[in-house]
Parts: sequence; structure tokens; C-alpha cells
Amino acid sequence: MSSASERPTSSGILSENADGKQNAIDILSEEEALSRIQEQYKLTLREAEVLRELVLTDDTQPVISERLSIRVRTLQNHVTQIYRKTGVTTRARLTDLYHETRLRT
Repeated sequence: MSSASERPTSSGILSENADGKQNAIDILSEEEALSRIQEQYKLTLREAEVLRELVLTDDTQPVISERLSIRVRTLQNHVTQIYRKTGVTTRARLTDLYHETRLRT
């Protein structure tokens, strides 16, 4: 029995399952994935901006708050709301959610 394998294609990943059948896995763009999360979890525009910064950068909250021209406490409030709406409790899990959203089968 062969093991599952994956290889890149022009539109995503071609995955081969244990039976030898190939399945195409499309990968959403960063914008599509962020938009999908915003819509699914009913994030505000500002929360969506904060989400982008949290999942696409490794920057600290003070750096992000300066880039978005908001106070750190305001950023923390947005992060709390994002966590509440998405049901995650850490930035790492939020990043996982983003990557899971990018991969659609």
C-alpha cells in the first residue's frame, strides 16, 4: 500500500491518496482566505486589518498598533474580539485557522 503524497501544480496541490487516486487541492490567495474568514466570522473591517497583521507577520502588538495607527490597548481589544468570534484562544491557532482556510478541497 503506497503512502499519500502531494506535489505542487499551477493551481494548487495535486494530492495522491493511498488508493493512487489524485485529488486537486486549490489554495486560496491570501486576500481570498482573509475575506472568507472576515465573512464567516462577521469581523469588522478593522478586525480584518488586525487579523491580517496577526497571521501574516511575526510583529509584536506595539509594532502592529503603530502600523495601524491605534493604541496597543485598542489593538488588544480587537484581538480579544477576533478570538471571541473565531473561537480560538491564541495567535498560533488563529494562524492555523488562516492556513486551513487557504486550503480548500
